[in-house]
Amino acid sequence: MSKNRKRWIVLAALVVVIAAGALVAVRTDSRLSAVTALGIVGYGIAVVYLLFGAPDLAMAQILV
Repeated sequence: MSKNRKRWIVLAALVVVIAAGALVAVRTDSRLSAVTALGIVGYGIAVVYLLFGAPDLAMAQILV
């Protein structure tokens, strides 16, 4: 399997995780669950930035 194909598979998995986290954040009644889900979304976005070669944006996303 080529490196580019692996990257797209990882990206697809991240999209699923990010979408699930956003859905949980919207649908939950608990504030703690919503904050945790939004944290997962944020870290997922940071990994997407890393995959596309933007470590500075990933670092900023993690620190925010």
